[in-house]
Amino acid sequence: MLLGLNKIFEIVLLFGIIFTFRIPVLGTSSLLLALILLFFFVIKFDISRRNLRVILNNNDFVKIAFYLFIIIIITFFVTVFHGVYDFSLLETVVNQLFNLILVILYLSIFYKEGKNYNYFLNILSICFAVQGLFMIVSLLSPSFKIIMESTQALGVIERSLSQYGGMRNLGFGFTQFYGLNALLGIGFIITTFLFITEKKIKYLIRLSFIFIGIFLSGRTALVAVVLSILFFFLNNKFSIKKDYKTLLYLIPIVIGVLIGVSFFIDFIPQSIKDWAFEFYYNYQSGDGLATSSTDALFNRMYFIPNEEIILFGAGEYTTADGRYFMSTDAGFMRPLLYYGFIGVILFIFYHFLILNTIKKYLGSHVSDKTNKYFFVFLVIISIVLNIKGEFMGFLIISQNTFFIMVLSLILKQNRKYVN
Repeated sequence: MLLGLNKIFEIVLLFGIIFTFRIPVLGTSSLLLALILLFFFVIKFDISRRNLRVILNNNDFVKIAFYLFIIIIITFFVTVFHGVYDFSLLETVVNQLFNLILVILYLSIFYKEGKNYNYFLNILSICFAVQGLFMIVSLLSPSFKIIMESTQALGVIERSLSQYGGMRNLGFGFTQFYGLNALLGIGFIITTFLFITEKKIKYLIRLSFIFIGIFLSGRTALVAVVLSILFFFLNNKFSIKKDYKTLLYLIPIVIGVLIGVSFFIDFIPQSIKDWAFEFYYNYQSGDGLATSSTDALFNRMYFIPNEEIILFGAGEYTTADGRYFMSTDAGFMRPLLYYGFIGVILFIFYHFLILNTIKKYLGSHVSDKTNKYFFVFLVIISIVLNIKGEFMGFLIISQNTFFIMVLSLILKQNRKYVN
C-alpha cells in the first residue's frame, strides 16, 4: 500500500509540473511545486544529491542547458538592439529554464536505481490519460467543469466563452486550446510507443482517453493519431500467429470505442461538433477538406516580411495592447519576426538536439527499428504542430515532457556508475 501511495504521489507531482495551474494568492502553482520539491530534496538529500550530480555532469544535458541559455541571452539582446524593449518573449524562455529546474529537482528526488527505463514515460502516459479523463467528465458535468475552470487563467475562460461557447476549456491547468492539443498529440505517440514495446492493454485504455482529449481540444493533433497507427503497423511485421494476443486485445477495444463514441456523441454540444467536424462538413458540401482555421493560417498567418526583418528580426513579440506582433501566431513566423531567420534555426536546432538525445539513450533499451520510428514520428508531428503554432523548443507544457524523457534516460544510463 505504501508503495502504491508513493507512486500516486509521484504521479500527482509530475501532473502538476506538466499542467501548471492557477491557485489563490500565489497565482501559479510553479512556486508551490518548487517549494515542495526543495523540501523533499532536503529530506532525501543523499540520493537527490547523487542523482543531481549525474545530471549536471552529463555532457548531453550540458549541451541542452547551454543552448537554452543561448536562446535566453539572444532573446534579451535582440529586443534591446532594436530599441523595442519588449521582454514578453524573454519571460517565456526564462520560464522554460525555471521548469527545467523543476524537472531536475523532481527526477533527482524520485529516480532510484533499478527502475525500468520507461518508468517515467509510463507516469507521463498516466498524466496524459488523466487529463483526457478530466476533459470527458468536464464535458458531461457542469459542476466538474467549474472545478477545472478554477485551475485555468481567466483569459482562457473568457476566450472560450467568446469564441467557442465555453466548450474549448475542458481540461485542467493554464494551457488549453492549441497547447493542450499539441501535448496530447505527443502523449498519444509516447503511449503508442509504450504499447508497442510492452503490448499491455492498459496502454490501449489510456490511448482511448487521450484520443478523446485530443478530439475535444483541437484538430491539429489528430495527425498524431494517424502517425501512431502507422508507427504500430510499420514497426510490427504483423502476423496472426505471432500477434494473436494483441488482436484479442484490439478487437474488443475497437468495438468498445465505436460503441462508446456512438453513445458519447449525443452528449457533445453541437458547437463542438460543428467545429470538430468542420472539415467533413466542408467536404460533404463540395468545398474540400479545408477549414476556416487552415484558410486563415495559410492565407493570413504566413507572409513574407521585409528583408530587414528576415535578416535581423524586429525584436518585437507582442504589441502594446497584448496582441501578437504583425497579428500572426504561426509557429515558424513568430521567431522569424522577432529574431530573424537565425531564430527559426536556433529553435529548430534546440528542439532536434533534445529529440536526438532521447533517441540516443533509448537505443540501449529498445530495438533500433522501434527507436528510429519513434524519433521519425516525433519529428513529423513536431513539424506539423509548429506550422500551426509555436511548438519546437518553445511550448513549455511539451518541453517539460521532453525534459522528463531525456533526463530520466540519462539517469538510467549513468546512475549506476556513480557511487
